[in-house]
Amino acid sequence: MGEYPNAFESHKKPLEIKQKSLPLNHLELDATHNNIGEVYVQVGQYSNTMKCYQKALEIQQNSLSPKHPQLVATYNHIGQVYANMGDYAKALYFHRKSLEIQQKSLLPNHLDFGPTYNSIDEVYTRLRDYAKALEYYQKSLEIQEQSLPQII
Repeated sequence: MGEYPNAFESHKKPLEIKQKSLPLNHLELDATHNNIGEVYVQVGQYSNTMKCYQKALEIQQNSLSPKHPQLVATYNHIGQVYANMGDYAKALYFHRKSLEIQQKSLLPNHLDFGPTYNSIDEVYTRLRDYAKALEYYQKSLEIQEQSLPQII
C-alpha cells in the first residue's frame, strides 16, 4: 500500500520485544530482520537493507547448518541488493553461494533452482554477458519444463 513508515513500525516493535525475550541467535530474530530489510528495499535504502540482511545471515550462520535451505533465500536477497547497487561481482558471489547450497541439498531438477538461476541470469544480463545470461536462463527453463505439468 506504500505506507512504509507503518510497515517499519509494524516490524520494529516485534523486533524490540523479541530482542528482550529471546536469545540473540534465535531464528525468530532473523525473520524479523529479513522483513525489515524487505521494507528498506522498497524505499531504496540499500545500506540499511544490507545491515538487516547481514544481521539475519549472521543469526542463521550461528544457528543453522551451512547447507540449510533457509540460507539460500538470505544469500539471494543479499545478491539482489548488490545487483541493485551495481556491485555485480558481489551479487554473483552471493547468488552462487545460494546455488552451492541447493546443489548439495536438492535434486538436480528441483524447482527451487529456478529463482537462483534467474537471479544469476539477471546479473549477467546487466553485465551484458548475454552468453552467460542465456546459459542460466536455459537451465531455469529446463527445470521448469521437466518439473511442471505440460499444458496441451
